[in-house]
Amino acid sequence: MAREFTLVIGSDSGGLPAELLTESLAASIGMLCAVAADLGPDGDGVRFDVVASAMNSPLRLTLAVRPAGRRTVALGERAVGEAAAGLRQVAGCGRLPDHFDEDALLFARRLVTAPNRHAARLRVYGPDGDEFEPPKQSGKNITAAIAEARGRGRHEFGSVEGRVQQLTIRGGETFAIWDVRNGKRVVCEATPDLMREAAALLLTRSRAAVAGRLTVSGNRVRRVAVQAIRRLRETAELPQFDTLGLVDITGGMASEDFVREVRDGD
Repeated sequence: MAREFTLVIGSDSGGLPAELLTESLAASIGMLCAVAADLGPDGDGVRFDVVASAMNSPLRLTLAVRPAGRRTVALGERAVGEAAAGLRQVAGCGRLPDHFDEDALLFARRLVTAPNRHAARLRVYGPDGDEFEPPKQSGKNITAAIAEARGRGRHEFGSVEGRVQQLTIRGGETFAIWDVRNGKRVVCEATPDLMREAAALLLTRSRAAVAGRLTVSGNRVRRVAVQAIRRLRETAELPQFDTLGLVDITGGMASEDFVREVRDGD
């Protein structure tokens, strides 16, 4: 059975505005996709569908990963669990969850604050059926976590190597690259010109190095304010040992004569 993420939204008045439905659905899917994207290079391809719904109050929406290959489904189902647990953690006490980048946090805040603006109540059910009702201060808790995420880590100049995996213009122009050193997703903030370069690298699935101001937490680069992008040669394009000729370091001399000359200084 698929792992599911369920929203239940109710109101004492009995009616719920249509904009609350659309906003809650968009925030939920956005949060799930952002968490999936942080779980692995294939996470950018994970999509979620509404698999069950009840439109009468209380509104009930159930989301599950869209079937699209065993590996993608496995990542999506893991994302459902991580998202449910992470939402409970960050909304409940403001502590940053694993696999929640800034995008995931912003979507989570939209999800928990939208019902408050319409005098409605939200309950969330994770894949194991565990229920969570975000407290009234959950929006403030997530805002504090966003501020912590933005200020966390040290800043230094450097570069990251990997493959461009995703471009987005939501909340600013960014793209994602997978750091070959640790297999983690790095969010790259770029100008429109650099975004066009990144788009070309995405289309050709080329290796790239992005250089700029890094935000580093522990041993992991979290974000790059990109100043330059450079395409890297693929392994097949690099010189291969089996194609290299013999290297003559003796200038044609016999080895013993060369060693003798070096030793005696003649």
